[in-house]
Amino acid sequence: MQILTLRPQIIHRYGGRFALSDDSHGPQAVGLNYHRLREYLIHAGVPELWYLQRSSVSNAAGRTIQAVKLDGNWLDHDFWRQKAT
Repeated sequence: MQILTLRPQIIHRYGGRFALSDDSHGPQAVGLNYHRLREYLIHAGVPELWYLQRSSVSNAAGRTIQAVKLDGNWLDHDFWRQKAT
């Protein structure tokens, strides 16, 4: 698998966080490549995943959300055991 010019190790070293997202251009494309994502993340050496949740306190940008690290090893999360429908 070819890793794009993205260098996850560098991003992580400088405090970057990885969250799953979807840049679909319509409902037919939501989650289109998620079936390939797990292997990509493993191959790229992504150590942890994060998600956003609402917060009662505004962050530095004035938004009421906060980044939260997914507990445990992301590889063990139920998300990866789900089958596409």
